[in-house]
Amino acid sequence: MAGWSLFAVFGIRSGHLGLGGWCTDHNSHVDSAILFAYRGFDIYRKPIASLARPSASPKAQEYASRYGWPAEAIYELPDRSKPEPLLINGPTIPHLYPPGALLYAAPEAILKEAFGLAPKTVARLSLLKFLLAAHLLLWLLAEALLRGRDDGSGRNLAFWIILPMAYLETIGWALGGIYDGAAIAAVVLCALALGRRRGLAAVFFYCLAAFLHFRALWFLPLLGRGLWLCWSGGEYRLRGRRAQIAAAVSAAMLGLSAWSFFLIYPALAGMGARNYFYLDADLDSLVRLAYMLVPLAFVGAALARNRAWLLLACLSWTLVMLCRSPFVQMWHSLFLLPLFAMTGLGEKSAARSVVLALLAYLVMASLAFTRFPFSGVLALDVAKELFG
Repeated sequence: MAGWSLFAVFGIRSGHLGLGGWCTDHNSHVDSAILFAYRGFDIYRKPIASLARPSASPKAQEYASRYGWPAEAIYELPDRSKPEPLLINGPTIPHLYPPGALLYAAPEAILKEAFGLAPKTVARLSLLKFLLAAHLLLWLLAEALLRGRDDGSGRNLAFWIILPMAYLETIGWALGGIYDGAAIAAVVLCALALGRRRGLAAVFFYCLAAFLHFRALWFLPLLGRGLWLCWSGGEYRLRGRRAQIAAAVSAAMLGLSAWSFFLIYPALAGMGARNYFYLDADLDSLVRLAYMLVPLAFVGAALARNRAWLLLACLSWTLVMLCRSPFVQMWHSLFLLPLFAMTGLGEKSAARSVVLALLAYLVMASLAFTRFPFSGVLALDVAKELFG
């Protein structure tokens, strides 16, 4: 963690202020939080371009040149006293992330507004926070895969294959400017709570994940399982102040996330289609989808035979969500990692579930997101920053 933090602060020299020089999301999340302070929930109702005006100021031109910011995404607010422009990705559509993402970016936004931090400093602070979340996620995955298991083959596969693969993925994307690790860690915490049969805790962590990222919808069966445990274990009675607070906060987070999602849902079609497996009610899309359905059908049958019902439910629902998402990116494969945390939850063989989860991950990551584990991209990008 310390080594990567030093690299994030002193080693990254690319224009976008993130590893690889391609992503501006970390600056955009901070500036979206600033925009929210001025426009409130209108950022979910209206395109960003209708809430701010494009900036052609000398400062905007300087930022576009120095940091590689796309000129069409640099905006200013007439009623804002600060002269620094804001970077808002996707200005032709409403804000695409739930309110928890704004809260997650709020510390940098407050510091930027209070002390006028430069984009480079803001980016460094964000990357440090993303690295912390990535390491938390890795620690939780290791706990889910290794702790309390005596199946040697499953442990060896997790230790030598799955965890190194997860390490490369999470660290690489965190340094690139992708914040998803925080929401994924909450999903893994939900799975761990289910393993301990703590229904209310599972519900809380799922709601936290949905509050941070809409892609937590991929794991909706976890919420259903958590609610069932709450009912069957009597936790719904909410005995004690702690349980009452947890339930109230969970309901608030899930409600805000659901409300904002329904506000922006009509605008999602305006993003265009960038998903080879998007099911669009025609024969061609169904034929394309068969490329992924055929191998996953064998994995699903094996999961059913192993009685890994929760893992099978989440894999199936993830596939449904993927087929109905017109727009996907490579880093979306990060949200496949929680599948590994669902092994060891009541199936006949936890070791077999680990193997099947890995097969499902490899099929979906390589086909749907064109992500090839151990591709060496992280090492190459680091070398370019240090020696290029």
